[in-house]
Amino acid sequence: MDGLLLLFAVLFALFFGLVFGMNYLNVMTEPFNDASAAAATAAATAPPSLEPKIRAVLEPMMASGNDLCALYAFLRETGIKNAKAGPSGSQLSDAEAARQVEAEYALQIDGGALPCPLLTYPKTGATDLDWLAFVQGIPKDFGARIVFMALYARDTLKEQLSKLKTSLGEGFQSICTPGLAASKRSAATVNSCTLPEDLTPEQMADAATEILKSLVAKKTSTLTAKKIDPTIDIGPIIKEANGYAAELKKYTQQAQDGTLKTSLTVGSS
Repeated sequence: MDGLLLLFAVLFALFFGLVFGMNYLNVMTEPFNDASAAAATAAATAPPSLEPKIRAVLEPMMASGNDLCALYAFLRETGIKNAKAGPSGSQLSDAEAARQVEAEYALQIDGGALPCPLLTYPKTGATDLDWLAFVQGIPKDFGARIVFMALYARDTLKEQLSKLKTSLGEGFQSICTPGLAASKRSAATVNSCTLPEDLTPEQMADAATEILKSLVAKKTSTLTAKKIDPTIDIGPIIKEANGYAAELKKYTQQAQDGTLKTSLTVGSS
C-alpha cells in the first residue's frame, strides 16, 4: 500500500512539473514572438528611404526641365522639317530625319541631347530596390548636359532668328545600363558585381549615396572644364531662348498665312 501511494506521489509530481514547465516556456517566448512580429510588420510597412534622398539631388538639376523640353520639342520639330527640306530630304522618313537631328546634337552638345522627359521617376509605392535601379540608369553627366542643352538652345535659336531677319531684309521669303545584373542572373558569365536584391537596406542607401555624389561631382567637373559656373541658373537662359523661339514661330506662321513682310531690320522684333 505504501508503495502504491509513493507511485501516485511520483506521477503527480511529474505531471505538475510538466504543466508548470510548459507554461513557463510560453511566458518566456511570447515577448520574443511579439517583437519578431512587430519587426516584420514594421519592415513591410516602412516607407522607402531612398526616394527623398534621390529627389533632393535630382530635382534642383531639373528645376527648369519642363521649359527645356518644350524648347527641344520646337527645336526637334524644326530640325526634322529642315532635314526633309534638304537636297535628299524628300526621301527621308520622319524617323530617319529625327536620327539626323539627334546625330547633329551629339556633335554640337557635349554628351548629346537628353531625351524628354528628362527623367521618369519610379511609380508610387516603388521599393528602395526600384529607386536604386532607377538612379543607376542616370547618365553620369546628366546635370552638365542639361546646362549644355540650355546654352545650345539659346545660341542656336538666336542664330536662326538672326539669319531669318537677314534673309527677310534682303527680300528672301522662303522659310525653309543593368546589363551585368541580367547576365549574372542567367549565369551566362561570372562577374564580381553584387546583385541589387542581395544588398541590405544599409548597402542600398550607401550605393545610392555614392551614385548621387558622382552625379554632382561630374556636373561640377564637366562645367568647370568648360569655364561654366557649376551653380549656373539656366532659368534666364531658357527664358531668352523662349523669346527667340516665339519670334521664329511668329514669322513661320506669317509665312504660312502669306502675311510675312520683307525688309525687316536685323535686330528688330
